[in-house]
Amino acid sequence: MFRRENGSEDVRWCGLSSAHRPGVTECLPKTGSPARFRELPGQEARDSKASLVGMGSLYGSRLSSLLLFQIGWWGCIGGAALGHLWLGPTIVALLAGWELGRAHNRLGLSCLLAVVTTGGWMLDTKLAHLGVFQFTTGAVALGYSPAWMAALWTNLALALPGGLGFLERRPWLAGILGGIGGPAAYLGGAGLGVLRIDDVVTLSAVLGPVWAVVLPLLFWIRRQCLGLPS
Repeated sequence: MFRRENGSEDVRWCGLSSAHRPGVTECLPKTGSPARFRELPGQEARDSKASLVGMGSLYGSRLSSLLLFQIGWWGCIGGAALGHLWLGPTIVALLAGWELGRAHNRLGLSCLLAVVTTGGWMLDTKLAHLGVFQFTTGAVALGYSPAWMAALWTNLALALPGGLGFLERRPWLAGILGGIGGPAAYLGGAGLGVLRIDDVVTLSAVLGPVWAVVLPLLFWIRRQCLGLPS
């Protein structure tokens, strides 16, 4: 919580410091907007949700964000495995529509969802064409990534500020987790029968480095779309 202090010379915005300096009050001796707090430690906790989470957002906490991410993931993968190809995309579309209706920066969120979904669809299509994996259900033609797979990228973009927000200022950690979790997610899809993977070693060797770059890149895309400081 921050407060505005009126001094004899100017107006200062003051608040508690981050965990790096617990219990310490910091002030900016600068008249103007509290947006100046971007210079203070602990900014990752504030701008992680800025310009995205609005009043009534379902992604306002890490717990709810991770829960909704799991619902979207299982809706897409589980629905495809059971032959309900549009279950996942429908769930994700409803979640995205809800968030867009309540976002402070609708244009920025629209940019984020469009870029991540389109880029992810193109990446998966290229990997399928290269034979890294094959879709066994829902592919439109010639190995193109199906709608339920594209919806997974939208689902991931929605979870970036909440459930995965702690990675935003830690690109090295995002790279490590991406390099491990990326291939694991595809292997999970193969285990449910929605993908066919002929060579696990090849898949891991390709997707590990790819996702070590992709996950940190998603946070960079988010900051560009939402106009957040780098």
